[in-house]
Amino acid sequence: MNDRKSGSRIYGFCYVFIIFSGFADTARADGPFGITIGSDVASLACEKLLSPGFYRCKSVPRPLKDFASYTVEYHKSTGICRVKGIGRDIQTNKFGDPIRDMADDFARQIEHTYGGAQKIDRLVSGSSWTGNENWMMSMMQGERLYSYTWDGSKMKNRMEHIRVTLNPRTLNIAYVVAEFQFENVKECEKRIKDESVDPF
Repeated sequence: MNDRKSGSRIYGFCYVFIIFSGFADTARADGPFGITIGSDVASLACEKLLSPGFYRCKSVPRPLKDFASYTVEYHKSTGICRVKGIGRDIQTNKFGDPIRDMADDFARQIEHTYGGAQKIDRLVSGSSWTGNENWMMSMMQGERLYSYTWDGSKMKNRMEHIRVTLNPRTLNIAYVVAEFQFENVKECEKRIKDESVDPF
């Protein structure tokens, strides 16, 4: 048991170090993935999505190789106000070791720029999926919470809220999502909502 966890931790550390070693520099450079508050989507290769104000970007100024896609929220009067990076699918195990290692190390990289996070790691009350061997099953059933959150009005890069979560696709496949909200997000979403209201 100890050998399994020790080997998984070493593998996870090495893997995540390669993937996220440049993230701290990316965040310090201007913002997440090199995107600054108020940027214009015209400067990125983005396509409009069905949800008002949201765009999927094929490229960003400072991509991370293990993120599959990026989305931003944008209004012409405020510029970009939210950035989300969606990680590639990662092979994990029933204990969730590799994907947890990835989320944990990614969070530590972000902490270098934005300070300490609030970590949530708990099974919901009444869940029957107890025990480490049921970790991924409890995630699949929506009965386990695992995330990192940063909140504050004095964070660097005019950031207001950051959240890192891990999301299962199957018992063996999962991915990390990192969402960054700038301080202009409330005004941005208000403008988007106002323009989306049907007057009739």
